[in-house]
Amino acid sequence: MLSHTSILIISIFILGMATGNISSVPANSSFLMMGVFGVISYFGLGALADSRERKRRQQILEQKEEALEGRLERHLTTNPQCHPPQRVASAGSLHNADRQAEMPQLTTCQNR
Repeated sequence: MLSHTSILIISIFILGMATGNISSVPANSSFLMMGVFGVISYFGLGALADSRERKRRQQILEQKEEALEGRLERHLTTNPQCHPPQRVASAGSLHNADRQAEMPQLTTCQNR
């Protein structure tokens, strides 16, 4: 299996062959085109690998967020005396004042 880094190494080798005195003029131009195409492929495949990695990380974060929301919802709805919240907000969306206002309600439900 070829990685995008090995494609870069092979392309640089081919570009070196194109600039050398060993081969003829038609071969030099084909070596030059292959080398340039390989370098362009290296950058394209590198960008593709980065975008796939970002997408994979985003999916993992979404799965963890859903699992955490499910656990929180199950935890808050297991006590029949407590009323479940209308909507579970993400950690970054609540303001500090909202958090402080909701904390006594959560602690009183948990202590019952």
